[in-house]
Amino acid sequence: MAFQKEEIDRYVFHRDHRASFRLNHNHWMIKELCGYLLHPKIQYDKSNVRVADIGTGTGIWALELANELSSSARIDGFDISPGQFTPQAWCGNNVHLLTHDAFKPFPTEYLGQYDIVHIRFFCQVANDEDAEPLLKNLITLLKPGGYLMWFEPLFYAGRTVVADPSTSAVAAESLVKLMQNPKPTSSYTWVEQLPISFSKNGLHLESYEKIPIPDRYRLIRSQSILATLEDLTGDATVDRGVKPEEARKFVDALDAEFAQGVSVDLPYFCVVGRKEA
Repeated sequence: MAFQKEEIDRYVFHRDHRASFRLNHNHWMIKELCGYLLHPKIQYDKSNVRVADIGTGTGIWALELANELSSSARIDGFDISPGQFTPQAWCGNNVHLLTHDAFKPFPTEYLGQYDIVHIRFFCQVANDEDAEPLLKNLITLLKPGGYLMWFEPLFYAGRTVVADPSTSAVAAESLVKLMQNPKPTSSYTWVEQLPISFSKNGLHLESYEKIPIPDRYRLIRSQSILATLEDLTGDATVDRGVKPEEARKFVDALDAEFAQGVSVDLPYFCVVGRKEA
């Protein structure tokens, strides 16, 4: 499937082995934080369930879920680029990684076919005006009675935490401000409003919860932030008007603060809705 340049440009990160390592690292961290791959409110038949994973990346979430299901279940992972896909030969018979832009209508053969649709980390590629059309597009994939599970960071809830009040947190405070105002033409308001959007578009709200970062994971979370910023210190940062050497200096300053017990506290948000049966 061919894509236009502006579609590919939605994704601001690289797609090399370092970026894939970061995605997998974040996946395992989040699984530990939540204690689940699928929210406990989601009821399903492990032997016959069909699942769509939107923005699948390396396919790690789909692959780990498949390990919990029977071989007769099927998981389809969709991403705009196959650049980070796990080779199909390593995916088993019930995981299929497919190329598709989630902002575009899905082919007819996928409509109304899924018991569960899972999506996460679209805050960097969806603007306020994109979120509801994206939601409507995802709902078209659901069977009657199917579930949509959406997972995002809560940037507006971000704050700096320090183990020792005397420790400097200048770089971390700057990062919090940057996270809360990253784009001149959009915001993260749509993330906060996901429960309202679910209900507005006919989904019964099953759960919405904030997932905090416990102290034992603060350094791990900080390392994830550093890896994310380093992924942006190449061409993507230049395109934003930030010189690579300035970005490198900022990352080094954050690294030094994190090593002294400074943390950027950024909770996550999980929303689960169910389509009418």
